[in-house]
Amino acid sequence: MLHKLLLCLLLASVFLFPASAQDAARTQGTLIPIGGGYKTLHNFVEAALPYWQTLNATHFTMLMLPPAFSYNPYQFSQQELLDNSYLADLRRSQLEESCRDVLASHNIDGVPCRVIVPPVYTREAAQSSLIEQFFTADLAAIYFLGGDQINAMNIIANTRLEQAIAQAFQRGVPLGGNSAGAALLAQPMIAGYAPEYDQNNALREGAVNLWNQPDAGERGLSVGAGNALIETHLWELGRVPRVLNLLSFDDAPHLVIGIDGSTGGVLQDETIFRDVFGQYSAAIFDGISLNASENASFSANGVLSIHNVLIHLLAPGDFSFNLTTLQPSWTDHLVNAERDFSAFEKPENTGDLYLYGSAPPSSSFPDNAGTLVLLVGYPDAAQLANTAEQYAGDRQIVSLLAGDQLAEVLPEGTALSDYGFIAVIGGDQSLINIEQLQPVAEAWRGGMTVLLGGAAAAAAGQTYVANPAVNFVTGNAGVLEAHSQGSFIVGGTILRRGLELINLNIEPRLIDNNRFGRLFSLAFNERSVQALGLPADTAVRFTSDGAFVQGESAAFVLDLSESTLGVGANNAFVIANALLDTYPASERIEAIHP
Repeated sequence: MLHKLLLCLLLASVFLFPASAQDAARTQGTLIPIGGGYKTLHNFVEAALPYWQTLNATHFTMLMLPPAFSYNPYQFSQQELLDNSYLADLRRSQLEESCRDVLASHNIDGVPCRVIVPPVYTREAAQSSLIEQFFTADLAAIYFLGGDQINAMNIIANTRLEQAIAQAFQRGVPLGGNSAGAALLAQPMIAGYAPEYDQNNALREGAVNLWNQPDAGERGLSVGAGNALIETHLWELGRVPRVLNLLSFDDAPHLVIGIDGSTGGVLQDETIFRDVFGQYSAAIFDGISLNASENASFSANGVLSIHNVLIHLLAPGDFSFNLTTLQPSWTDHLVNAERDFSAFEKPENTGDLYLYGSAPPSSSFPDNAGTLVLLVGYPDAAQLANTAEQYAGDRQIVSLLAGDQLAEVLPEGTALSDYGFIAVIGGDQSLINIEQLQPVAEAWRGGMTVLLGGAAAAAAGQTYVANPAVNFVTGNAGVLEAHSQGSFIVGGTILRRGLELINLNIEPRLIDNNRFGRLFSLAFNERSVQALGLPADTAVRFTSDGAFVQGESAAFVLDLSESTLGVGANNAFVIANALLDTYPASERIEAIHP
């Protein structure tokens, strides 16, 4: 009877007073969020080592918590238990091996590494009175496995397990994890996309879910960071649109720590984000300093319009960010920005210019004998034929192959000047030949209306990325990683001079082909030139009245003109004070001052 009474009192303390533990713990402690993957386990141990050295322990003991592995917070089959126990044990052995390697590198001998995986796959398990036995006095660190952060928090929130985690954190035990295990290290927790949404339409109102209802148990850890969100797989999965959408939320911090896969960092005392480690970079998205979040809105068709988002990229090295003062360590952050958008003004006497993020719909330009369609940069005859069929009609369709001269492939007796509209549709930027397109550039400078779609749109600017196209369905993991994450490494992109029609650099298919690294590479390598990112279903029309956005998504403008640039120890870009804007359909691209 006494045992039942004590149990009831303990559970009541957990359910009735979760906020007090949260408030007490939030100001001090070490969080180690990792964007994804298990290549950085040794870095996690390195970050936990200083606390372990205060313990005078005979073992290096860590807990590896698997709730994010769960498929259902309320029930778990024997088969699921076996499957997840096998996978968790694999990760356990990897962490133990990393621990041994780290201790050896510090000449620490005779200390066994011990990683324990409590089988907490349901909420019932998280409520067990046995939970406390895993949280020993010599516990050096806690690592949360990746998976599903919603399932994880449905298991953890307001339980004995969370109480034990909070008590360990309060005495100094570092908390870390990757992917979902990192997302839950923020108390207001990113909870994925809403149904029917993904990265391709993440700029739309209602596309992103945020758990920030502590009273309802919808949140991250009670001791998680309260002044910033934590986004994972940042560059790897192209989550920039999701981050921007979150910055528009009224009930969320307007500061996001974005961490790429195979990359992590240390958030100390909810104040300093430091010691980035791994292969790539992390980013701070600041919607506060220049009022980006306060002034954000959604267009008539529900697409995000947000301006003057301040972004800082951090890589391994002596780079940190203060979440309280909003200062990067290596320079002052912008408190005002005089934006110059003169590059979006069409030069005098030139024709209208359309830039499409992908091959435009056939209905987007005239279907008559006065329209010339040039197909360039297609890797094989089948793709070329399919594109030609898409634009079949009364238009004149011409394929410009390697080695061709434009004048030689036009119908006999015709010249470019015989047409009133020229559309150049490109397949692969690596196959674009700028010299072949110079006659089109001259026609435009003489007043001809020109449309450049897909790969051809990239050629309109000063410089373009000439890396081969990748297929996210058939491409192997190494190629995709080099494309999406490797583009943030110095030398990760091939850059060529463009047609120089406008003083911009352009990256098409920005979202659907995850080309944010290419966009940043363009801006990093030519800081004085703004980079224009065009999603597949979006276009910009340059007229004498200005540059206007068309389509279903938004145009992105990345501006590094006031940035401080550097390079991390891993050769990843380091950037302070990048500015990012989105312009949905019907908006004119112009400076929006803070």
